[in-house]
Amino acid sequence: MWGQLDTLKTLVELNADFQAINFRGEKAVDVARRYGKLDCAEYLAWAEAKQSLQAFIQDVRDVIADPEKVQGKLSKEDKTVCINTCSAKSDWIHNTKNATIQDFSEQKKHLEDVLAPILLKLNTQCEN
Repeated sequence: MWGQLDTLKTLVELNADFQAINFRGEKAVDVARRYGKLDCAEYLAWAEAKQSLQAFIQDVRDVIADPEKVQGKLSKEDKTVCINTCSAKSDWIHNTKNATIQDFSEQKKHLEDVLAPILLKLNTQCEN
């Protein structure tokens, strides 16, 4: 609410929980908008898009690394596709300068599209 963008960036880089909800049910981005701190709101939206892609990558990696979840359900090729695709997206995050919210959203959508058939095998076979 104070509009200290540099401080906000530092907090996000230090893994502060910018998704936390205050007593009014607002996230940090909501407070920034309410106080007209649009540069802070834009940065928080950008950080959320980046975090969403990173979290999806980590979730997929965690599932693939869990032998109980994948044993007999995924082929070696399926696992390789997941690992390589996640690595490529992670590399993209680290190597792309000036990525936009839309860039992160598009990268996440692409990752979801590529991995959906593989992850569906896990969910379908878990239900049986």
